[in-house]
Amino acid sequence: MQLALTSYAVATYLDAALNHLDIAVFLVDAELRLLHANAAAGALLERDTALRLHGDKLLQDAVCGDKSLAQLVAAVLASPHDTAHLHALSLPRRNRQPLLLTVVPFLPPAALAALPAGAIVMAGDPEAHRLPRQLLMQ
Repeated sequence: MQLALTSYAVATYLDAALNHLDIAVFLVDAELRLLHANAAAGALLERDTALRLHGDKLLQDAVCGDKSLAQLVAAVLASPHDTAHLHALSLPRRNRQPLLLTVVPFLPPAALAALPAGAIVMAGDPEAHRLPRQLLMQ
């Protein structure tokens, strides 16, 4: 007998899986409204100032040259099937190593086509764990 999972059950399983990661994972829409955050993301927002919530929007506190989180989210949503480019951003922090963000598109599966496209923002703290060399180089 094959078990048919509801979208709620799938979301519950995915949430549980994301909460096992030590990297902060945020799901945002095109306007940076926070749709979901794993446990590590919640902890990051409580202890760090590089990222913050303003109302329901995920914002960066520091200016990072010519890039911003909003620009990265817009770029991945403008060309969600472009896997050749890495969309990353280094957020400076006072007296600490920068917080490293990677942004990838989130396209809902066909069965959930009514949901809007969004972006997954992963925030890695190099003081907490090691990141791939390619991301650190960018």
